[in-house]
Amino acid sequence: MFPIHRYDHQTPLYYLNSRYYDKNIARFINADGLLGSLGDSQTTNMYAYCANNPVMYTDITGYLLDAAVLGGLISLNPIVFLAILAVLVTVVVVAVVIENQKYKTDVKNKSYEVYKLVDLQTNEVKYVGRTSNRSAREGWHKKTRPELTYMTIESGLDYETARGLEQNYIIFYETLKPGIQYYNQINGISPKNPNLEVYTARAFKFMIDRAENWLLNQAGK
Repeated sequence: MFPIHRYDHQTPLYYLNSRYYDKNIARFINADGLLGSLGDSQTTNMYAYCANNPVMYTDITGYLLDAAVLGGLISLNPIVFLAILAVLVTVVVVAVVIENQKYKTDVKNKSYEVYKLVDLQTNEVKYVGRTSNRSAREGWHKKTRPELTYMTIESGLDYETARGLEQNYIIFYETLKPGIQYYNQINGISPKNPNLEVYTARAFKFMIDRAENWLLNQAGK
C-alpha cells in the first residue's frame, strides 16, 4: 500500500509516521502537521499523500514527499543537504509553534526519557515507554516484568518530544501486541489525540537535528 507504514492492530489503522490512514474510507483521518508551499496548491491539501502522486513520489518521514531523494543528496553534496535540512527544520518549527498555540501543559518543565525493556535471552525489545522518574519506573518494571532489562533509548527530553519518540519506537520495535504479556497493550499516542501533530513534529525535529549534527561531524573529519 504505502512504502513506509505500520498496521495498528488496536485501532485498526495504518500509521505513516505522522498520520493515520483508514482503509475503509480510503482517507487519512488527521491532517498533515506541516504547512504547504506557496505556489503549489497540492501541498496545501493537508489530507493528501505525496501531492496526490504516490506513483512518482514516496514519503518516508510522513511529512515530506520524496524524502528518499534527500538520502542521495548526502553523498552528492553535504553542504546542499545541510541547507535543505535547515529549511526542513524551519518548517517543522513553524508547525510546532502553530500547534503549540492550542496546547498547554503543566509538565513541560520536567525532563523525560524514552526507554525499552529487552529480553536479553533473545535480544527482543518487548516494551517501550517514557518516564520522568527512571528509578521509580525501573523499580516498578522489575516487579511487573522481572524477565526484562530496562535500557534508556533517549534522555533529557521535553514532554512533547518524549511522547512523539515513544510512539515512534513502539512502531519501530513493533511492540504493540494487545493481549500478549509484557508487550505494549496500547499506543503511546492515540490517533484521536488532539496534540498528535505536536508530538510527531517534535520527534521529527529531534531526529532531523541529530542527523544534522552527525553530518557536521562527518564534514569536520
